[in-house]
Amino acid sequence: MAVRNGTAHATSHKPVQWPLRAQDHGTRQWYTHRIHQHITVFNHEGSDSMPIDTPAVTSDFIQNFFACVDAHDFDRVESMLDPECEIVAPGFTQVGAPYVCLWMAGFFAAFPDLRHRPRRVVVDGDEIAFELHVTGTHTEDLPLPDGSSIPPTGRSLDITLGEFWTLAEGRVKNYTVYYDHHDFLTQLSALD
Repeated sequence: MAVRNGTAHATSHKPVQWPLRAQDHGTRQWYTHRIHQHITVFNHEGSDSMPIDTPAVTSDFIQNFFACVDAHDFDRVESMLDPECEIVAPGFTQVGAPYVCLWMAGFFAAFPDLRHRPRRVVVDGDEIAFELHVTGTHTEDLPLPDGSSIPPTGRSLDITLGEFWTLAEGRVKNYTVYYDHHDFLTQLSALD
């Protein structure tokens, strides 16, 4: 795997049709490769998982998670997810850590400069809720679940998501995302 312009690239891959198109590249190419290879789960000393037992540790975990997301370090992100992590987001529901990363990679392909800033973290045992402020610039095609795409607009995105996680053994087991899809599309001029 090579890294160019902050994006991981695989040396070989197999195409994935949805939510990504075969002609897409960069982060998508890398993650296509990861889906088709055996995934190793870290359960040994030196593991990326950590005990989550206090709000301060949980906040640090979330900050670290999104620092890895913004760095396009999807190997590290995947190691912080339970192998059977379920993601539920507008237009996308899937089970498996690779699919959570694939969902994220799809946005980075369309918004290469995406930045995530978690805030207002609330912890109740293994349940976590927080706001996630997301900014970026739409510079590439954004594939949609129906197979169409929104061409690059060059417009800035500034949106707040609601994220709800359930942790299991120090990893994200359930990953639920809510956001105002209408606002998202309006900011891209897709609903003008």
